[in-house]
Amino acid sequence: MMRLSLLKNQKGSAILFSVFLMSLLMFIALEISKDTVVEYHGSLNSVKRIQAYYAAKACTEISLLRIKTYQQATGALNSQSQNQQ
Repeated sequence: MMRLSLLKNQKGSAILFSVFLMSLLMFIALEISKDTVVEYHGSLNSVKRIQAYYAAKACTEISLLRIKTYQQATGALNSQSQNQQ
C-alpha cells in the first residue's frame, strides 16, 4: 500500500525530468548551431579575402598589360611617322 502511494506522488517527477532533459538538449543543439554559423562566416570571410586579393592582382596585371600595349602602339606609330617623313 505504501508503495502504491509513493508511485502516485511521483507521477509529476517524470514530466519535470523530461522537460529538464529536453531543455538541456535544446541548449546544446542551439550552442552547436551557433558555433557552426560562426565558423561558416569566418570561412566565408577568408574566401572573400582571397578572392579580393586575386581580383586586385589580376586588375594590376591587366593595367600593366594595357600600359605596355599602349607604349608599343605609340612606339610603332612614332616609327611609322618617322619613316614616312
